[in-house]
Amino acid sequence: MKQNDDIATKTYVKQVADNLTEQIKQSKDETLTRLDKILGLFQKLDDEKTVMAYRQREHSDQLEVHENRIKSLETKFLQ
Repeated sequence: MKQNDDIATKTYVKQVADNLTEQIKQSKDETLTRLDKILGLFQKLDDEKTVMAYRQREHSDQLEVHENRIKSLETKFLQ
């Protein structure tokens, strides 16, 4: 009697399903790991942007103070 290799047994189907499930889990883990790295990079960029905005504000404040001092000195010397 010839064995028919095209017949799927419950055991074979379960093995294939388990194998696919494991591959999907591994793919999902790899994808999430990559996304975590990308998110970390964006977080660093956001933090740097926040720091730079603060520094720019400090410099703007300093320039305003210097401008006021220069104006007051100019008015004193021009009078």
